[in-house]
Formats: sequence, structure tokens, C-alpha cells
Amino acid sequence: MIEHAQDLIPGLLAIIGFFAVYTLNGIKSEIKEVKTSLQSLETDLREGVTSLDRRVAVIEARCQIKHQHDAP
Repeated sequence: MIEHAQDLIPGLLAIIGFFAVYTLNGIKSEIKEVKTSLQSLETDLREGVTSLDRRVAVIEARCQIKHQHDAP
């Protein structure tokens, strides 16, 4: 019986190792997907903020021009 247990232990460890590597690779791919999604979101947010910043700059310029003409 002990002889058979000594033969099974390396096989069981190999199977456990395989599942550990398989699971870790799955986690790694999920992390890569999240990273890609965050980079895309960052790009979209930067474009939105840049667009809003341009709009505010135009509004400020118009207000400044209008108030210069209204000044006594």
C-alpha cells in the first residue's frame, strides 16, 4: 500500500500544479482585459475633458470680449 502511495504522490502533485498554472493563466488574462479596458476609458475621458476645456476657453474669450466693449 505504501509503495503505491509513493507512486501516486508525484502524479497528484503534477495534476495540482497543472490546475494551479491553468488558474493563474486565467487570472492573468482577466487582468490584461481589465488593463485594456481602463486604458480605453482613460483615453475617452481625456478626450472628453479636452473637448470641455476647449468649450470653456471659447466661452471665456467671448465673455472677455463682450465685457471689454461694455466697460466705461
